[in-house]
Amino acid sequence: MENLQQEKPVMPKTWVVQAFLVTFLCFWPTGIAAIIYATKVEGYFLGGLYDKAAEASARARKYVMISFWIGIAVFALVVTVYTIIIIAALTGGLDSHGFYDYDFS
Repeated sequence: MENLQQEKPVMPKTWVVQAFLVTFLCFWPTGIAAIIYATKVEGYFLGGLYDKAAEASARARKYVMISFWIGIAVFALVVTVYTIIIIAALTGGLDSHGFYDYDFS
């Protein structure tokens, strides 16, 4: 007689660490959503709700990625704006108040 044992599914990745990092370092609104879904993964899995655990993991990953890419885009935008301001200031395009010094008379 064969021993029929069902394999217990492997717990999906929780994304908790990544969720906290993107919340504090990148974009907090979607980072909070990532934390909420990430913290549900283990509870669902231990409760035997394997499909819900996989779904929560997928949603946590989605919000982690959204937060990360928004954070990268905002960082790139800020660096670009500051670079333009610094170049303009060094080339004499800005006066001491940060405005263009044009004579409109």
